[in-house]
Amino acid sequence: MCVIAIKPKGVALPSKDLLKKMWSDNPDGAGFSVTPKDSTETFVEKGFLTFKHFYKYLVRYTTSIDDLVVMHFRWATHGYRSAGHTHPFPVSKYKSALERLKYSSDVVIFHNGIILMKNQPPTWSDTMYYIGGVIAHMEKLDYQKIIEHTTGNRLCIIDQGVPHITGEGWAEEEGIFYSNLSWKASKRKMITYASTSAFQEMNDAEWDLYMRSIEKGSKKLTFVDTIFAPYEN
Repeated sequence: MCVIAIKPKGVALPSKDLLKKMWSDNPDGAGFSVTPKDSTETFVEKGFLTFKHFYKYLVRYTTSIDDLVVMHFRWATHGYRSAGHTHPFPVSKYKSALERLKYSSDVVIFHNGIILMKNQPPTWSDTMYYIGGVIAHMEKLDYQKIIEHTTGNRLCIIDQGVPHITGEGWAEEEGIFYSNLSWKASKRKMITYASTSAFQEMNDAEWDLYMRSIEKGSKKLTFVDTIFAPYEN
């Protein structure tokens, strides 16, 4: 599964070896956000398809121990394996904004889990579709509704520079909060996709067959009964 790692202000980053281990277990791309001390604006860099590229930018932009840094390593279940589908996401109805690789925002969202919804296009990940179709239509963030919609999932929402986490199963080690620790026991070897192959997207029919096989074997899926259709550019 995906993993979110939260480095609070005043805490050192996880070691390079630990970061590489999280990547090895979740090799479908990564992204991170940095919120400087006393700032309500969060800066995002995502779309990394190699660990070397990810780590280079992470250490470049994390300039102070007092930065809040949140990282996400993706294991794709819904949507294409592409740079634009990596986390985090801003709150927007528009697919072009959700797929943006570099931006700043006062609200950004990371997700670990599966949010299964009706009428989800195969070109959207479940996280993108929930943000674009539900959260982006809220007048203000309704955390209680988000928690109800995403039971069994874990989210980190940075809102005005403050991290909010939802869901059970978070673990804390040496001051870092992880959405799960399954990556520590994994025997997977590190995978790095070449930039050319990472953008060779499945067609809709192939992805539909793949998703059916995942959903058939999963017993803990969250259903949202009603959803607004997202608007694309």
